[in-house]
Amino acid sequence: MSQTSILQKLAGAAITLGAVGSVFAADQGTAWTGSADEVRALVSEVMADAETRSSLLAAGSAAGYDNSRHTFFLASDDGSWRLNIGGYVQFRYFLDFRDDNGGDEDFESGFDSSRTEVIFDGHVATNVFYKIEGNFVPAGGAFTLQDAYGGYRWDNGLYVKFGQFKLPYLREELVGDTMQLTVDRSLTNFTFSQGRSQGVELGYEQEDWRVMAAFSDGLNSQNSLVGTNSPFSFNDGFTRGGGESDWAITGRFEWKAAGSWDQFKDFTSMPGNEFALLLGVAGTVEQSDNNIPGGVGPGPDRAFGTADDVAGVGGDTTLGGWTADLSIEGDGWNFYAAAIGHHVSNNLAGAGGPANSSYDDYGFVVQGGIFIPNTDWEIFGRYDVAVNDSDRTGAGGAAPGIVAGADDNFNTVTFGANWYWSGHAAKFTVDCQWFLDSANTLNGPVNSIGYFQDLSDENEISVRFQFQFVF
Repeated sequence: MSQTSILQKLAGAAITLGAVGSVFAADQGTAWTGSADEVRALVSEVMADAETRSSLLAAGSAAGYDNSRHTFFLASDDGSWRLNIGGYVQFRYFLDFRDDNGGDEDFESGFDSSRTEVIFDGHVATNVFYKIEGNFVPAGGAFTLQDAYGGYRWDNGLYVKFGQFKLPYLREELVGDTMQLTVDRSLTNFTFSQGRSQGVELGYEQEDWRVMAAFSDGLNSQNSLVGTNSPFSFNDGFTRGGGESDWAITGRFEWKAAGSWDQFKDFTSMPGNEFALLLGVAGTVEQSDNNIPGGVGPGPDRAFGTADDVAGVGGDTTLGGWTADLSIEGDGWNFYAAAIGHHVSNNLAGAGGPANSSYDDYGFVVQGGIFIPNTDWEIFGRYDVAVNDSDRTGAGGAAPGIVAGADDNFNTVTFGANWYWSGHAAKFTVDCQWFLDSANTLNGPVNSIGYFQDLSDENEISVRFQFQFVF
């Protein structure tokens, strides 16, 4: 009999025995005292009854809480089958200050249930893995699918997965929501992020390196349907705004020079951790044909908010991107840096359509943190910048994505602190974002991180407070 079964039966027996004793005492109006033989007979009878009804789990099953993963689980005794049940809550309060913006208020404040997610994942027959994750959207509370995939992992480190997942591109995006150094990812990450897509990924992992490659519907095509991009694809930046590309290939390579893979699941490094170093490079390319019949318009440019009255457009839009990143961790300190480059090319034809165009945009992120000695407090800082092609700035209205008088660069400085109550499972974070420039063509407002955008003035400041719980 397994240890789990014994504990289940003893628990069932104890509950039943306690109930019997209570009833008997209540009936007699006194405490029950019996002989040793009577006690043994009663215990034997209760144990026999518990044998038949002591557990809600099937024979050979186990359940509990995994402290390393912060999840509850159901599993078979041999570990070949397992279901993890968990989730997390990120609750925020914002204070945003900016100059008076065309009659808009110069101060915003309020609470936001930024992320309330539930996660089911695990494996079947040891080698078959799966994951389903969803989020209750703050605006309205609707449940939205995030990850939904399955796959197979061979014993030699090779795996394949299919469904909806984050493409293997920007490392800042690949690190989980609850594992960030600051309250949330950088504005530069939101500008160039791969988001989630639907496709197939093939990967291979060894002790010191791993490689991943995906064939998908393209960057930020979460929950999209086949053909839904058609009215939008002629606008450059369609990959940031959503909708499917016709095809997309994304790949990433990582070399772990020191440390363990588990150390790079987050951006922080707890006191006592060993030195670790990770180098990563990634690239992506995708294309969408533009076959827009006459009379379609106005159609929104989902990346930049412009509109085009199109009489008929053909051609294609192509995006190519690359990134390189460095992660270093030590005894209570961490450092991360990344560079990103995107080339967007519109080859368009048709009366009333936007002119052919191509843009080269770049982004840079540098961040680091260190624990205050003998405390649970970690202080951190980050600098990120999005550098848009100068062709995107000008008179405005001549082509999609152009904002009159916009800055070529958009710089953000972030600094703050984490207070770890129980690692990432329970922590409090406070930080301040200083958006140094006026609106950049690449960066639309991102309310979820506290950037509400000032179209004419510089120096928007956003202070964020976040409580995080992982269960």
